[in-house]
Amino acid sequence: MKARTHHRAARGGRPGAWTGDDVEAARLEANETARPRGVHGPTPAEAWEGRRRLDAGERAAFAAEMGRCRREARRAQGYGAGAALDRTAGAAVDRVAIREALVARGLLRILPQ
Repeated sequence: MKARTHHRAARGGRPGAWTGDDVEAARLEANETARPRGVHGPTPAEAWEGRRRLDAGERAAFAAEMGRCRREARRAQGYGAGAALDRTAGAAVDRVAIREALVARGLLRILPQ
C-alpha cells in the first residue's frame, strides 16, 4: 500500500506528500489487481464478492456473541461492567471481543504457525 500510494502521489506531482485520494486510489488498485493467494488466486475484490453472506439469524447470533465477548474482554482487562471507557480502552476491548466472537461463531479460523 505504501508503494502504491507513493506512486499515486508522485504521478500527481506530490512525491512524499500523500493525500487521502492517493491512499484511496491505491486501495482500490490493490483490491482490483493484487493476488495475495497466488497468481491463480482471486483478487481481494473477487474474494469479497464471492464470500458467503450472513443471513439475519446469523447476524443476530453474532451480535449476541459479540455482547458476551465484549463483557468478557472488559472483565479480563480489568474494567467493570458499567465503567466508561475512553476511545483507546474501548478499541482494545473490541479488538479482543471481535476476534473471539468471530472464532466462536466459526467465521474466523486462526491457524497455528
